[in-house]
Amino acid sequence: QFTDPAQWIRFTTTIFDIIQKFPDLTYFKDINERRQDNEIREHIKKQTARIFTAEYRQELVNDSSNKTERQIEETFQ
Repeated sequence: QFTDPAQWIRFTTTIFDIIQKFPDLTYFKDINERRQDNEIREHIKKQTARIFTAEYRQELVNDSSNKTERQIEETFQ
């Protein structure tokens, strides 16, 4: 959604330029896929940071330090 007319004009100009250079729109699709990939990566990064705080990570390390590999795997299942 565009609320800024100047932004809308810049966006449409960019699309028009891309269509002229790449009539099959593969370039625009690649840009969109890259943007979506970046959004997904950022979401995962934020969620991981939210769930695995420094305190929680330290707690996991402390709890796991005297366990076998199998016991650690069972913790996460």
